[in-house]
Amino acid sequence: MIVNKPSIFFILLFWAVLTGSAQDHYGRLPQEKEAIDSLISQALGMNDELVNGFYYPLPDPRIQGHPYFYDSWENATLFIRGNVFPEIPVKYDLVSEQVIIKIPEWQTHDPMLSINKAQVDSFYFKSATYLNSRMFFPEQEEIRFYEKVVYGELSLVKKHSRQFIGMYNGMTPRGKYSAIKTNLFLIYQNRIYPADNKTWFLRAFEKKHRKAVSQFMREKEIHFKTATSGQLELLLDACTELVFQKKQ
Repeated sequence: MIVNKPSIFFILLFWAVLTGSAQDHYGRLPQEKEAIDSLISQALGMNDELVNGFYYPLPDPRIQGHPYFYDSWENATLFIRGNVFPEIPVKYDLVSEQVIIKIPEWQTHDPMLSINKAQVDSFYFKSATYLNSRMFFPEQEEIRFYEKVVYGELSLVKKHSRQFIGMYNGMTPRGKYSAIKTNLFLIYQNRIYPADNKTWFLRAFEKKHRKAVSQFMREKEIHFKTATSGQLELLLDACTELVFQKKQ
């Protein structure tokens, strides 16, 4: 479907009038968000796998910092329903878990589009692969993206996040965004376990397996906090064999 630019203009004008007061940190009225998203998604509902999503309202510029992984546009490869879209400039919003692209017909202007997360299988961004959480939890309603460390029957992933902090004072009259927080998780058997250090990693396993896992790490001189990707893959392979072989 061809986007009707005049229609978009009036929708955006309508949106701007509505967001004149009581805005959240994305500059939109909470009670109006659903109606506005519905209108804009109809106008932007192109018959295209890539340009399929919702209008992305820019964060309030008066807020200190930004919600993105990187504030600049960075090229990514998007994998959407089995199709590959290389070298797409994106921003990754860590507060709202949105992958943002510019609408192709207006590459030098706003608005921007938040891609429909349900369609994104994964994306490759800044030398790392990010997996849709539904790859692990198909019934999950809220979609997140996890950076792949090791993928398999036992998967090790990183979760990067920011938060909006409602700290209102002379320096941050409209609040601020936190620094990036990164956590490590182990996923297996449809459950997710914190794994930021060796202690938490071992707790993810049944007690009868913990000693064997710890012994393997000592024998291979794997120091969990400083382990290389190769060492972590070796560790997860050993854990997979241990856990699933003993259950047969």
